Amino acid sequence: MSEIPRARLILPDYITRDEFRAIASTHGWLEHQVYDSPGTTYEEVWTNINHTAALHYVEDGRFSGERFLLIRGDSIQSMMPAISQAFHTVSFNELYKIIVHGANIDEQIRALTRLGIIAFEVTDDVRVAWETGLFHPEERVRLSTIRAMSFVADPKVIPLLEEAALEDPSENVRSLAQRLIESIRRHHEKPLPRTFPFGLDGT
Repeated sequence: MSEIPRARLILPDYITRDEFRAIASTHGWLEHQVYDSPGTTYEEVWTNINHTAALHYVEDGRFSGERFLLIRGDSIQSMMPAISQAFHTVSFNELYKIIVHGANIDEQIRALTRLGIIAFEVTDDVRVAWETGLFHPEERVRLSTIRAMSFVADPKVIPLLEEAALEDPSENVRSLAQRLIESIRRHHEKPLPRTFPFGLDGT
């Protein structure tokens, strides 16, 4: 059975739970289920009237510290522009600009974390963003980049991680990069239930 298409969108800081609910209701989404794990993750699942698509509101307090939307369904590509506009989501271009051209390290780290949430595919621009983070002069940016890459952990990032694992001047960075490489290979040789993030817990 093929996997249901999915995508994630980053919510701006000013969209609260109540504001999400109000916007979702206005656009015809129906609340379906709530999952609340105090201190870790809060999630609401909404569906469209035909139950052919799901809209998840996620507060990830355990790994990324971010709030985002997960959209699942066969027609997500046609739905994404309207959802993005309705919730004023943070665009990839905004994140790319901060990562590649920004000067504020804390803003770069947050943008890299957000990129890790939404980057299901390693496009040319995503690769440039990962390279910018992986080879940043600040160790904490490089470590944050590897953690962000673990959120989806596409095998296509392995060559970048291999370079960091072999050549980075920091033992912490080399070790984390190697752990993620091994985890990606292990999971893709024998698929297991996906975690978030992917593999940095030693699985």
